[in-house]
Amino acid sequence: MHKSVFAIVWLIKDMKRKLSFVLSLVCLFSLSSCKVDTDVVDKEVIIAVKYGSANEIACEQYKDYTKATYNSSSDVVLAVENGKADYGILDEFELNSYILNQRAIKEKEQCEYSIDYCAYFSAENEELQDLFNEAIAQLDSDGVLDEITDAHLKGKSFLNGAQDNENGTLTMLCDPSFKNRVYADDNGDVAGLDVDIAKAICNYLGYDLEIVTADFDELFIKLQDGEGDFIMSACEVNEEREEYYLLSDVYFTLNYHLIEKE
Repeated sequence: MHKSVFAIVWLIKDMKRKLSFVLSLVCLFSLSSCKVDTDVVDKEVIIAVKYGSANEIACEQYKDYTKATYNSSSDVVLAVENGKADYGILDEFELNSYILNQRAIKEKEQCEYSIDYCAYFSAENEELQDLFNEAIAQLDSDGVLDEITDAHLKGKSFLNGAQDNENGTLTMLCDPSFKNRVYADDNGDVAGLDVDIAKAICNYLGYDLEIVTADFDELFIKLQDGEGDFIMSACEVNEEREEYYLLSDVYFTLNYHLIEKE
């Protein structure tokens, strides 16, 4: 009797072992026949941005990614090149500069965020505002604004030919501390995309251009005091300032780009 019970117990255990072995083989076969798609596997995607810059605002559309801040755009590019970040965000000037310097990055896509820039006039100077808008529309239609922008994106200045301007002089107020836009060149002259566009506008209107520089906040005081005719100094379209100043139409839009390793 005991032997019969022992035999039955042993038979049941043996069947369990065999069943377990068969199930293991089935699971192993199933796993081996499936390819894991690494793109589907959840992982932390990192976007590198320069701290305290508009690039951080451009990054906000990528809500499912992790933002990593760096002290400079150069550090952002290094992070992407070295694989410390999957992507980075640069403005259009930065992107073109690093590509021209043959860095191992490329554009993935243009960000949704961009900034529109315009000229500012005192509240009573509607006549000059209208003239600027006329000039901006014509220069845009003629492709001149694109030519100036393309030149500066390639790190060059746009040569505005000398003209016989008979309508007098217009004074531009600016802060020469904006890289690519308004800055002092190697000769100490004020240069940049905004300067070349201002020259093109003044030439179109038949005026000579005079440039007066000051700290950014002082520009608006000088404009109110009549020490300049307009401000062109990387000034973006701003609804709050529009309550106190007249704004021209947009003469330049700065785009931002998501970059990845080449």
